[in-house]
Amino acid sequence: MEGEGQREEVPSMPGCYRYTLDLLLAEVKEAYELGIGAIALFPLIPYSQKDNAGTESYNPNGLVPRAVQAIKQAVPDILLITDVALDPYSSEGHDGIVRMARFSMMKPWQSWSNKP
Repeated sequence: MEGEGQREEVPSMPGCYRYTLDLLLAEVKEAYELGIGAIALFPLIPYSQKDNAGTESYNPNGLVPRAVQAIKQAVPDILLITDVALDPYSSEGHDGIVRMARFSMMKPWQSWSNKP
């Protein structure tokens, strides 16, 4: 999450925390020293940076690119896993783009190619 010196517990996941980048680097270093070879990043994007198209997701100076760069500089050998879903960046909270005030959920056996 943006900012400095902040750690915030995820309410739905007791014992899991969100960190600002400065604190995240210390956590990643400690994890790596404990033998954890990979971490996954899930961003918390300020609502003011969200829109229906998730344009902040491809901002080269956004939170995730800055976090990846800083972590790889601090702990070059750690494996980073990033989420490519749009929901953290979407003002609508979906992994996709909402059009005409509807978000069409497909049935599991359907594909986009044969959607009515």
